[in-house]
Amino acid sequence: MTGAAVFAIWQAFRPPYQLEVEEDRIKLRRCELESDRIKSIYVSWADNPSIGIKPKGKWIVPNDFSFKFEEGEDQERQVRELLNWAELHGIPIIRRKASRWI
Repeated sequence: MTGAAVFAIWQAFRPPYQLEVEEDRIKLRRCELESDRIKSIYVSWADNPSIGIKPKGKWIVPNDFSFKFEEGEDQERQVRELLNWAELHGIPIIRRKASRWI
């Protein structure tokens, strides 16, 4: 329980995600993934859509590649831009409910 509490507090104080979508790669915080290394993108269309980017060779979406866009007017546009980029690069988009453990 202590480990989960420390992890939750650590997550709360991390700096916000900065997503940069370039021609053939995505940069999220300090992590960078080229389009050919992405297995799929998961989207949960709840009130505030959750995004998960699953790299090839991973069983689950790593925590650093799971995020939500900031709520506001541009939120839907940002999600659409990411999905259009994924379609352009042939990355499967899986729409399903996001699972949460905390």
